[in-house]
Amino acid sequence: MNISEILTATVNSASVEEQKEVLDQMKERKIFDLNEAERTNLINFLCDKADPELAIDYLFHVLDEEISYPIDDDKVKILFSDDRMRKLKDLMMEKLQEEDEASEDEVSEDEVSEDEV
Repeated sequence: MNISEILTATVNSASVEEQKEVLDQMKERKIFDLNEAERTNLINFLCDKADPELAIDYLFHVLDEEISYPIDDDKVKILFSDDRMRKLKDLMMEKLQEEDEASEDEVSEDEVSEDEV
């Protein structure tokens, strides 16, 4: 599997390792520099064929690197306008919530250990 297979929608199947390698390579390119057909094929791949965890990781990268503050609403709309992408967005929000809860638990544990001292 390679980038051109994703961008031309010719990917049949790939292992998680292959997907990770190619999505890591895609991080070096900008999704919004792709033409519309390539971007659509990438979104189709993320929604339909990619491992959800890898897709989420890639999308967090896009948000961090390509949709910077102040937030570009047009890019967000382009990226998440597909109903299938909303499902990935919901998974991303769940992951963020889990990370927030985990960090809150760490803070609580730190407070307890400080009280014991």
